[in-house]
Amino acid sequence: MKVQKDKLVHAGACAAIAAGAAVALRLLGSPAVAAGTGGVMAAMAAGAAKEYGDRPTTGWDWADIAADAIGAVAGGAALGYLSL
Repeated sequence: MKVQKDKLVHAGACAAIAAGAAVALRLLGSPAVAAGTGGVMAAMAAGAAKEYGDRPTTGWDWADIAADAIGAVAGGAALGYLSL
């Protein structure tokens, strides 16, 4: 199965957003689970906002949201749940 480049970009961007937010929350003293969850929420909010903005041109794409979710969970889990 070939994955569209756009889906990889969505997953990568959301992984980076989730990881960055999770690290920031950990540095601010949040527990690991809260930081990871916050990172996932931040990334999903960004992905949903991007899709909402795409509605007039390319439309809402649930496959993009799924790629966002995969990246968000990977990024949040990778850095949010680790102890700093």
